[in-house]
Amino acid sequence: MPKFLEIAKVVGSLLVGGLAGGAVFAAATMFVTYVPAGGTPQHSFVPSNLMWTPFFAIFSVPVALVVGVPLFFVLRRFSVLGWFSVALVGVLASLLSAALLGLYRNSIEQVILFGIAGLAAGVAAYAVLLRSNISLNPDARQERPRAG
Repeated sequence: MPKFLEIAKVVGSLLVGGLAGGAVFAAATMFVTYVPAGGTPQHSFVPSNLMWTPFFAIFSVPVALVVGVPLFFVLRRFSVLGWFSVALVGVLASLLSAALLGLYRNSIEQVILFGIAGLAAGVAAYAVLLRSNISLNPDARQERPRAG
């Protein structure tokens, strides 16, 4: 497979992964609790908040691309490119980027949310990679399909 096509498939899978991470953030906003002054908490379910996915993807897609493209080739080079390693990289990239950007303030709920978003991004990117017919093994011989 030509290197350009291989990189394009990796980038495409990471774009899908970044969108999946953004969708997790948007899904978390669907559960809204409003506490009126001196009243009891009121819980609401707002499914239209999924429309915020593109907004959250503005942050999650660049992280997926900056971290994911080089690490794909590193993980593949050392033959450890599997769903678990990609998911772990997604979680760590999400937590690290949140810490560097100052997006969470010592709240375990926010750490869990960022971890789940990174996990979803990694698993989605890996699933798209599997469907893209890209070699996950660096030593695999690329054969061209025969006509006939």
